[in-house]
Amino acid sequence: MHFDFKITTWERVEVHEDDLSKVIDAIKTGKVSTSNELFELEDTKEIKHTPSYKLLDETSESLQPVDNDGAPTLEIMEDGKTLWSNGDELWNSGN
Repeated sequence: MHFDFKITTWERVEVHEDDLSKVIDAIKTGKVSTSNELFELEDTKEIKHTPSYKLLDETSESLQPVDNDGAPTLEIMEDGKTLWSNGDELWNSGN
């Protein structure tokens, strides 16, 4: 049996100064809104240098179903099956 907790946290991506203007433009125009999308710029050769990435320590926070559109943020799992999760009432009622 295991317990899954949904959290929110901050990531930090640092880019080479030669790539700054392209990354800033991509963020401002909505092309990049996640760290994964930023790394895709390097994959597609839109930026020249590989960004560095780290998860920022001590920035994680618990989420409640109200923070997650009513979807569960805590689950009790066993053998791949959800035995219980918070938010079930909200999530299942469509609220």
